[in-house]
Amino acid sequence: GGLGAFVRRLHADAPVRLNCPVTIIDALGRDVRVTTPDGTVQAKAVVVTVSTGVLASNKIEFSPPLPDAKKAAVADLPGALPFGDELGRTLQDIRLGVPRTQALHSLLDRTDVQELRLFVRALVQAERSGIPIARVLQVQSDEVREKRRQAAEERAMRLPVMLIMPLVLCILPSLFTVIMGPAVLRMIREGAV
Repeated sequence: GGLGAFVRRLHADAPVRLNCPVTIIDALGRDVRVTTPDGTVQAKAVVVTVSTGVLASNKIEFSPPLPDAKKAAVADLPGALPFGDELGRTLQDIRLGVPRTQALHSLLDRTDVQELRLFVRALVQAERSGIPIARVLQVQSDEVREKRRQAAEERAMRLPVMLIMPLVLCILPSLFTVIMGPAVLRMIREGAV
């Protein structure tokens, strides 16, 4: 199910590989060669989709190299934020033997995101208490969903107030003209005015 199934059905005649990280894109020859951990794909044309963060982190090697203007454009993409680098650094610290709580606190010291601060505190508290992380993640996702729902409700409640001015200035005069116009014209023709 989902998007993957849709893409596979849409392009049933073309080979589609999902969740396959690309390491090298070589377009020097007649065909394009894409290298992945599963092997190399060679074709006349290849469509590769990656996040802006992957592009910005230079995890894909291009041959020939991307022009400087394209590299600058990738660096300016909205998803190309240093936050992914910070998470990568935290994971690397944990792999190198730094205790998870210390690595997470270092992440907080390097970033200034309130939501991340709350999330890390919940993870650290769960680890100290022995609560499964899956349960913490479930609670955190429920809280985020609730915050989004509340923000949407708040925006919906402001909508009628924002619509009053266009209604009064644009719609009501037109409606008044359409409804009262024929009656005024009839009164003028009959000489009542």
